[in-house]
Parts: sequence; structure tokens; C-alpha cells
Amino acid sequence: MEGLKASVVDLVVYLHPSKTKLLSEAIHHELNSLLLKFNENFDGILLAYELIEVMDTKAKILSGLVPHTSVSLGANLLIFSPKPNMLLEGKVVKMIKRVSRADHKRPMIGVGTMVRFLVKSFDENMLHISGSLVPACTGSVQWLANNRKGDYPASRSA
Repeated sequence: MEGLKASVVDLVVYLHPSKTKLLSEAIHHELNSLLLKFNENFDGILLAYELIEVMDTKAKILSGLVPHTSVSLGANLLIFSPKPNMLLEGKVVKMIKRVSRADHKRPMIGVGTMVRFLVKSFDENMLHISGSLVPACTGSVQWLANNRKGDYPASRSA
């Protein structure tokens, strides 16, 4: 699916020295705090991670008002990064108004319908995606699978 990417990354997490006794637990706590939030460093939303290894077990205490230790690690990340003009599929969870089709051959789309849509905008703060059902390759996934057979005109009027 467009918008999803898997990455192998090297990260540095900063922990309070009192948390280093249970290092694995502290690392997971820090990584869990990044889940389901937009992160500029990843250019997307962290959906899942798998810790590969702690690369530097000799954590260094960083000076400052509140000292922290830096721990280097490697991880596999699953990142959701929707961009304008991407095609995405998802389940409708809320609608402002009911969608009706001009050609009346296409089904009505309501809450619970799986749809393919074209991303128009993505609000990183609210994690809100706005999309369009105007292109011919968009609409109810079930209807598209049964009726279009991959033959998608460039656009249609709605």
C-alpha cells in the first residue's frame, strides 16, 4: 500500500540515569512514546517497531540541568507517511455528508465501507486525512474489484 514504508534505522534514545538499571524496559518505554504520533525525523507516523540491537552498551552521561544517558540502537520501523496524490485504502469511520454518485451505478458509501481514495491533504497535528473520490480508480473497494477489473479512466465527473 502506498504511504507505508519499512525502514532499518540507527537511533539514539536519551534516558534518565535512574532508568538504566532496566535498560531494555526503558528503551521500549521511549520507543512506545513515539507510536501513533507524527514525527518529523521519520517524516510520518510510527506504527510499529522491532528493536534489533543495542549497539552501544556503554551509555554516556550527558551534562546539563537534567543529566541523561544516550543509548545507540538499531530498529526496524513501520512508518505511515501519506502524501498528496497518493491512493490509499481505508475504512470510513466518519462522514460529513452521505456520498452519492452521479452515475447511480456505483454504490452509496457510508460508515464502515472500505474505500480507495486520492489523498488531498494530511493534517500532521490532528492525524486527519482528507481525500477525493473523483478519480475513476477510487470508490468502494468491493465495487471496484467486481466492476472495474483494473480498467481505470483518468477521471470522471462527480
